[in-house]
Amino acid sequence: DRTCQNCQSMELSADTDVMDTWNTSSLTPQICNHLFSPENDVFDTKTAKQFIPMAYRPQAHDIIRTWAFYTIVKSWMHFKTIPWNEIAISGHVTNPKREKISKSKENSPLSPQNLLKQYPADVIRFWTASGMLGQDVAFSENQFKIGNRLVTKIWNAFRFTKDHITSIKPQKISEIKLDPANQWIIKSTNDTFTLYQKYLDKNEFSLALNAIEDFFWRDFCDNYLELIKDRLFNPDGYDKNAIENTKQTLYYVGLRILQMYSPYLPHITEAIYQIIYKDTQKKESIHQTIFEFEKTPFEFEQNYEKMCQIINLISIIRKLKTEHQLSLKTIINELKICCKDTNIIETFKQEEETIKGITKAEKIIYSDKEDQTKLSAKEKEIKAVVQI
Repeated sequence: DRTCQNCQSMELSADTDVMDTWNTSSLTPQICNHLFSPENDVFDTKTAKQFIPMAYRPQAHDIIRTWAFYTIVKSWMHFKTIPWNEIAISGHVTNPKREKISKSKENSPLSPQNLLKQYPADVIRFWTASGMLGQDVAFSENQFKIGNRLVTKIWNAFRFTKDHITSIKPQKISEIKLDPANQWIIKSTNDTFTLYQKYLDKNEFSLALNAIEDFFWRDFCDNYLELIKDRLFNPDGYDKNAIENTKQTLYYVGLRILQMYSPYLPHITEAIYQIIYKDTQKKESIHQTIFEFEKTPFEFEQNYEKMCQIINLISIIRKLKTEHQLSLKTIINELKICCKDTNIIETFKQEEETIKGITKAEKIIYSDKEDQTKLSAKEKEIKAVVQI
């Protein structure tokens, strides 16, 4: 309809002036101020200065000279202040041809709607978090598959955890006497959080994710869960207090893992929290909990190093079994550990119960001399020699 609504004239023509759209976009801090305080005049200097500078601006690298530059200039010219304290410059998502994926170009392998039909939202969020600041990230279905495996792994790990911690009354870890295995995982948990927080403070989200990823897969799943399985499944062979303290540790570490993963995988972590932790934590959501960081009681340097030596031994035995196509559950009738360092041998002796439980060794012999014999399998008789 080309009729004027006021005078009903039909002699109308379009305005030929072109306005730079960044002129409006550069006013985003002031517009945000108005949205949060609609009673205020968005251009009122006094009220705008109460809201500006904002904390944070996320944007891509292609609009530094437009959106970022124009916003900074207008904020300074109008209010004599910066528009925000920090700006995080991300990259673009590129297709297999290394082109920026654009809705207008329709050059995306899959639309967001189709992606959500194939993968959970957590998996897609995990992939987006893998991008480094200032760098483009390639669209990778392989990364989606990795995220999918992670979600499955987290669910399975906490299925195991749930069976052992739902009946306990959580205590402060600092008030519990911990054995070396539990001291090791507690220190590793808190060291991981320190690194995780360091990266988040710098908005390095992908590096923070890498920190929790490395801890969850290697320290928690590959090592700690394997270290404690035997004592949880065969409690009669262990001290009762050691079992209870292990459950307390498992509760503590599991919650910390969910808290660190929750910004990246909000749905799976929330689902697990509701099942396992909500009743004892007394918070409605994992996203309302606080990471209670108790650093002072967790400096277990000596026992931490000892457990690293034991984990190294266990890794060698696992590798030997794998090389000989033996199940990790295969019983070793006799395990001979050769090590010239008598202090390390003493460490192994102190934790022999744990080593036997995870390696399935029935008998362990120690020697300070070299032995070149390799793992042998003779029908029902399995012998192993480990050189350290």
